[in-house]
Parts: sequence; structure tokens; C-alpha cells
Amino acid sequence: MAVDIAATDAGWRARGRLVSDEDHEAFGFLSDLDPVFLLRFEDGSSVAVTVCPDGHRDFVLTEHADPLRRSVENRIAPE
Repeated sequence: MAVDIAATDAGWRARGRLVSDEDHEAFGFLSDLDPVFLLRFEDGSSVAVTVCPDGHRDFVLTEHADPLRRSVENRIAPE
């Protein structure tokens, strides 16, 4: 996965692209469960982001302003 983060007058803009179809399947599964991720940087800092699909392999990251701890319910039906 490749992510490009750029400064803007309003703060920042982040776009990403999944490199392979294997990444697309796994990332899609995790995003469907919960689209909020922690984006971690090399200096150890992190920011909560929401992933929004933007095409087959492309996505946009926006800052997640709501609390990280929240109730999530997901059920996987047996096949």
C-alpha cells in the first residue's frame, strides 16, 4: 500500500493506493468491519483516520474526529 499525505490550507490531504489484489481483498475486509484505522508514523506518533474507498484500489483518508472507543457489532453468517 502506498499513501501520499500533503499539507493544504485547511490542514492535510491523504490518498492511498493498494499495490496488489491480495491487499485489496484483505484491506476491503478490514474496512468493512470498521473503516477507522490508526495511521502510524516513523516517529511513533499516530492519528485516527477513516478510510473511504475511491475506486478499485484507491482510497482517501480523512481525520476521524469521533471517539475511538465505540460499540461495534458485526456478525458473520456461517456458510
